[in-house]
Amino acid sequence: MADQLDSLKTGQTGGVVLLVNTPGGISQEYITAGSGKDLNNPYRDLTEQERHRLQAMVDDDYEIFVAEMAVGRKLDPQRIRNELGAGIFSARQAVNVGLADAVMGRDEFFRHAATAAGLEPDKTVVERVAEPTGLSSLLGAKRAWGTSLPLSALGEKVVASASLCSVTAPIAYAGGLSGVCGNS
Repeated sequence: MADQLDSLKTGQTGGVVLLVNTPGGISQEYITAGSGKDLNNPYRDLTEQERHRLQAMVDDDYEIFVAEMAVGRKLDPQRIRNELGAGIFSARQAVNVGLADAVMGRDEFFRHAATAAGLEPDKTVVERVAEPTGLSSLLGAKRAWGTSLPLSALGEKVVASASLCSVTAPIAYAGGLSGVCGNS
């Protein structure tokens, strides 16, 4: 047991490690009504019918995606299917392949949006950035894009995610730098 605990040490303090021994295993049982109610249940394999149904849904959504991208970005649908796919691109790559017009900071984008809307940027004010609702909220969005929680809302100690240490933009933090980037 001590060897198992030693192998689980992460160098962080204040955590609890719980090991559970289940000689009989853990079983999952789902009671449902209607075909497909437990589709994608992680405790059983997909049936061929379910796999076909999911693939048909993905294919249908991909065709909608290709059609919208082809019209909206003036791209050949075959180029989207054969070259671009539905991949993820960096901002500069997206501009280079025609998926975006430019790379802009938040303020530059707001000025651009005001101009595109026929407004005078210097006389245009963003009064409220909408908070996440619907799907974005379900996917974990906690606040409007580009906004941060005030330090006072975070309590005495600010905890940063690992992604904070990989950005090149200016950041603000409270406490020692070792606490921010996980160095001890």
